[in-house]
Amino acid sequence: METKEVKSKKSTSILDLDLKVKVRYISPVESWLKGVHNTANGSYIGTLISIGFPLDSTGEYPKTGLTAEEASQLEGLLYLKDGDISNPRSEFLNNFEYRFDKSKEQLLDLSVPLDKLKYICLMANEGRVVTDMKQKITKPMAEFLILNDETEALNSVSKFELKSKLYKAVDSLTALDFKNILLSLGERVSDLGDNQISAKVKNLAEEEPVMMLKLIEEVKSDPIKAEFNEMVHYQVLVYKSAYYVVNDEKADILGRNSEDCINFLKDPKNKDLTALLKTRLKEAKSKK
Repeated sequence: METKEVKSKKSTSILDLDLKVKVRYISPVESWLKGVHNTANGSYIGTLISIGFPLDSTGEYPKTGLTAEEASQLEGLLYLKDGDISNPRSEFLNNFEYRFDKSKEQLLDLSVPLDKLKYICLMANEGRVVTDMKQKITKPMAEFLILNDETEALNSVSKFELKSKLYKAVDSLTALDFKNILLSLGERVSDLGDNQISAKVKNLAEEEPVMMLKLIEEVKSDPIKAEFNEMVHYQVLVYKSAYYVVNDEKADILGRNSEDCINFLKDPKNKDLTALLKTRLKEAKSKK
């Protein structure tokens, strides 16, 4: 096969990057909230995940984020046919998958064309990727953390300050706060004592300090969120067919996710149902 001539460029094209990056799997918040995780950090250890290019706004064609020139240049680096990357209808682009083992941190060398393609695929999935754990607050469904030496150094600068703030926040928690934090993560607490619950939260704080700091702030500032978590825990509300619904014959829908439900409970026009749910929660807790 004839090799394309790859022209040198002075721009800051993604193809010019030749650094090494680490890719780490991190678990989405929503999997915690729905209680579907099996391990302390929410990931399914030992399983593979396949990542392809996301679809564009039409929902029909893969989106790479590359310009036509960059796509053509990458085809040359990979010894591909014309259009394999530059043509969104190509079989290669539609079938490309980056298989990632969630249990292992992976290293991508961007001087290697295939690793470069994997990196481009990851970065095209914007909602699934963060380069700093602080971004998890605004991108809770992110699954991959991408780091290089520079970003790791920047992260370490603020690590002491972050941990100091976190320890102060943890010290301010009451026994009920600890319980509500675990409930926020979909954990069962009915069989755990106060010491076990607090120990579990502190262990999670060490693993995910940014996430835990955000959860502590939410629990402290939003009592409705804590009540929602308890309603799910005591099965006053249940998750069915992609919705949280009232656990009775009417099965009134509150929302698709925790945020929808909390907004529902706060809305004055829903005060009658909210009052009923609070009464049922109180009754359920008194039976334990």
